[in-house]
Amino acid sequence: MTTSLRALFAVDGSECSAAMIRCWSAWRGAADNALTARLLTVVPPPLHVWPGSGFDPGLIDEALRAIGREHLADAERLMKEGQVPWQSAVRIGVPAETIVAEAQREAADLIVMGTRGLSALRGLLVGSVALRVAQSSPIPVWLMPPHARCPRELGRRTKLLVAVDGSEAAIQAAAWASRVAPAFGSCSIELASVRPELGPVGAALGVPVDTTRNWDQQLGIAAIHAARAAMGDAGSRAPAHIGDGPVVPALCRVAVETDADAIVVGPRNLGALGKATLGSVSSALLQTATCSVVIVRGEVA
Repeated sequence: MTTSLRALFAVDGSECSAAMIRCWSAWRGAADNALTARLLTVVPPPLHVWPGSGFDPGLIDEALRAIGREHLADAERLMKEGQVPWQSAVRIGVPAETIVAEAQREAADLIVMGTRGLSALRGLLVGSVALRVAQSSPIPVWLMPPHARCPRELGRRTKLLVAVDGSEAAIQAAAWASRVAPAFGSCSIELASVRPELGPVGAALGVPVDTTRNWDQQLGIAAIHAARAAMGDAGSRAPAHIGDGPVVPALCRVAVETDADAIVVGPRNLGALGKATLGSVSSALLQTATCSVVIVRGEVA
């Protein structure tokens, strides 16, 4: 079990980034040093440079670092007002790749980012840094959209809602939630399994409605059992919600009903386009959920 949390906070000077830092700087851990923070801002290098006679490339680096320090200023001020041990750093490079590399180098348990709430398509077109990090990071990523509320007692009382569907990705997400829970103080975990309705497909196949509902119920129960088994002792205490219908609205509804602070999802690999947009459920949750979304991708130690 993880009793302390090493988090990397990616800061870019935007309002969504500032909102994320305001939220996490208010952390009041149940144990001292339950959270240690590293603030990181990444400044991309200029696309083209035409040096003249006597050109000093160090001047460009210094100018870029000055921009980075400006991006960090408000975040550092907020962290100074809190009780979380922290350090900060400026890096020059491709933002998403550099954030992931820095998190791995610092052995971070979690990457935390604010998002601008772009639609999945627009996020694909403009290359949202947060989405690119979530697409590629082997380290779980906590994404806080601008409409997401800040947990009221972050670090003391936290509630995680884990979306499970029986897939290996969902099972890993549930296992990660159970391991990280102690770092969040009194952390409760609930499980939600939502099966999409067959709808016209079922009707075309001549499958009776009662039969499909029974299948959905059995598949939901199996998904919950698999998640609980991966969670160890914490799994037996995790309440479960099983339903059918449109997945994202159902998960958002359960999150509101349970007062969840974050929805934890393990996105499946859906090919090139799925990776580019984070896949169906994960990207849609970022647009509609009133809480944060945690993306747990790949093997998590």
